[in-house]
Amino acid sequence: SISSTTTEDISYDKYLNFTYSMVEDSFKIGKQDDLEKIIYDVKFPQVMGLAQYIQSSQRIFDYVFKKPFRFTQNSIHELISIYSALSGYYETVINLFLSGYELIYEGKEFNEKLFKERTKNFNICLKRASKKSVFDTILEPFSAELRNKLIHKELSIDFINKRILYSNKSTEFTSFLKTIQKLLLIIGLTGTVEVFIQNIKSKKLLQIINSIKE
Repeated sequence: SISSTTTEDISYDKYLNFTYSMVEDSFKIGKQDDLEKIIYDVKFPQVMGLAQYIQSSQRIFDYVFKKPFRFTQNSIHELISIYSALSGYYETVINLFLSGYELIYEGKEFNEKLFKERTKNFNICLKRASKKSVFDTILEPFSAELRNKLIHKELSIDFINKRILYSNKSTEFTSFLKTIQKLLLIIGLTGTVEVFIQNIKSKKLLQIINSIKE
């Protein structure tokens, strides 16, 4: 497991442990290369867009984790724009990890047709992932209802009480910012898969070298 790390009050170690456990278990059944192939070699436009977004997300990361963050009319509209983009990429990430989960824990090879179906209708993906308790941590920040309201601009902003209003619900500015921070960290998890795979491979190589020396 990964040692505890927090970003403000976000426990990033929970997100890291999600991917590390999946990678670790993939080695136990010899599926680590297949897992890596799912995360990095799927050539769908959504996945390619995700990779490009992650590579250029440093500016957004710096912006949403800025201290102190000032909530102004401009910054709230900027956050709404960021959330709209992040939530779309987040859907791709969940679909990728669900495919990885099905490979490792259910013995199902990557199914391109199913992946495309879940890309078109994220509710299918969300419903299936929500039945797996291991996904609870990375599903927690996402609200399909909030995303739909933001996309269709069916919301209002209460600057006096510092809240975003949608349907008969609301979210405080600070909670909305925290949600965006979590989504950004979860989206970045795809980049940790290869790191963890190479790390474990290096450890195994060292073990072989040490056994030869002995």
